[in-house]
Amino acid sequence: RDEGAKRMGQMLEMHGTLIYLNLEGNRVIGDEGAIRIAEGLEKNTSLKELDLYGTHVSSVTKQRIEALLERNVNIHME
Repeated sequence: RDEGAKRMGQMLEMHGTLIYLNLEGNRVIGDEGAIRIAEGLEKNTSLKELDLYGTHVSSVTKQRIEALLERNVNIHME
């Protein structure tokens, strides 16, 4: 279920031009995939906004993601 999100997290570690990632309403991404994306974003300096509204990501996982992303002050999460 989260395989694509895991790969996206790996891509985000290396991608340097993406500034907005809208995953709103994506029902395929769950907690594990969202964590993998956030781990990739820890090293990404170009992304400014991540939208996970309407996904199957739990509120607990969203809090974990926010904690991971605190290290990257460039990103705002919705």
